[in-house]
Amino acid sequence: NSNSDIRLFIDELLLVLDKDSKGLLAENHTGATFAFPPKHVSSLLSIILINYNNDGIDTLNTKLCLFIYVIMDMSLRTLDNIEGPNGIQRIQEAFSFGKKFARYMNVEERMLDALTALWLLDCGVELTRAVGLLLRPNVQLEPSWPMSVIKALADHRVEASDAFKYYTALRPKLRTMDDALLIIRVFLQNNLWQHAFQEQRFICNGVSMDIASTTTINANGTGDGILSSNSSNVREDVWISGARPHDIGKTRIVLLSTIFDYFFQMSLVEDHTESTSSGLGINNHMLAKLIALPLTDREEQVLVQYLVQRYRTDVRELIYMTLLIHYYLKRNRVQEAICIEGALHTILASIGTDGTAILSRNEMKAQHVLLDEHLYTLPPPSVAQIRNAQEMARRRGWEYFEQM
Repeated sequence: NSNSDIRLFIDELLLVLDKDSKGLLAENHTGATFAFPPKHVSSLLSIILINYNNDGIDTLNTKLCLFIYVIMDMSLRTLDNIEGPNGIQRIQEAFSFGKKFARYMNVEERMLDALTALWLLDCGVELTRAVGLLLRPNVQLEPSWPMSVIKALADHRVEASDAFKYYTALRPKLRTMDDALLIIRVFLQNNLWQHAFQEQRFICNGVSMDIASTTTINANGTGDGILSSNSSNVREDVWISGARPHDIGKTRIVLLSTIFDYFFQMSLVEDHTESTSSGLGINNHMLAKLIALPLTDREEQVLVQYLVQRYRTDVRELIYMTLLIHYYLKRNRVQEAICIEGALHTILASIGTDGTAILSRNEMKAQHVLLDEHLYTLPPPSVAQIRNAQEMARRRGWEYFEQM
């Protein structure tokens, strides 16, 4: 009643009703297979009686759950703001109505707990209480439901702390790529980017790790390190048996791109008064963390493609290629860095933009590398090779990035 966008439980419940019951719920709803709430109370009463003698106990319980749901939902019909001052009291009254009917009809307590929790999800209120009910030992949902619950929790609250709690408590297996993307989203909504980064690895590899694994603590003691890949607390395959086959390469691109987007989004809201030694020409330590990620070769390829594609949308915006240059410099891969800079000069010259200060001397000092001075420390053959590569990149311009 309060949130038409999220109707997790009632939609699923209506799907399992028998044909005749759906017909009654579709009464006076033109073109509808079924509808909620029903137009008449008599329609709701009738579905309990339909084929009662032939219905199994599961089917009867389904209909009783529908009835309890309606009782609780209709009790809030006159409430304009479910989160207002009177909301908590009215919700408690709704619980009382549903519980009285459940006891009268001998509905099991575990079913009432699950029903109440899912109704709260549909209403979008008291989500922490809903999670507590769903995590009770006697409540066991169908295998396909936990991921739907996580999505509802994540959609209701931006920080998604309840979704994180529910996921880490149950660790449901993934069925589709959407499930994998949802889990990464939940981590990021809780600002757990290091866990999200590690989780995408285990998702792509087919195994997962307990979230409580020890993290690598940075020298400053902030605990922003990446989860240790040597942890022995590894659980079984994260994908359910018989899950839809997924392209690992595509999965990696989607998940990593979501994580990279997070870094750029956070760079817009970070405290710019905080000092940073990133040398990126901007006062933002989140982007410094992005290029400091310990990437594998395949992950690095995704990052390169990500930055190139973002640069493609606006070739006057140099932050993306500047980040890539710094990424290579942090790994002492001077040839790649100087080639990118050379290609950038050609691109900027072609659009009439001065690119002489793509990287300032101060930025280079911050990375402890000055390209020209660094070359003097190398053997002449290496210098010649780097200069030739730079000249080749300058001649190719944008074509140089096409191959990355």
